[in-house]
Amino acid sequence: GVRRMRARAASRASGVTVPRFTCRSMFLAMAPRQALWLEPCFAIHTVGMRFSIGVFFIDKRGVVIKTIAQLKPNRVAMCWQAKSVVETAAFATEQTSALSRSVMRAIAQSQLS
Repeated sequence: GVRRMRARAASRASGVTVPRFTCRSMFLAMAPRQALWLEPCFAIHTVGMRFSIGVFFIDKRGVVIKTIAQLKPNRVAMCWQAKSVVETAAFATEQTSALSRSVMRAIAQSQLS
């Protein structure tokens, strides 16, 4: 599910749940159907993390413009054109297209509520 740092939840219709954000959760691996939406944001890091994450950079229209299937620990990633970033559990490259659509749906539904 998608959760914003500002705690704005996405619709359950997207198949995403919105758990409460805690600092501790930053160091635990994300469940497969959880996501963290950082807005505004164009760069993220995995410094201090023990696991890889999936990353979707989103433009101002809510379109995925860059993906990273497995950003390893102690790395930095950025996309200057991005207005927000969605972090997920790491995923297989073959899942990129389907997950990109799910992320865009969840963001669109969240902006409607």
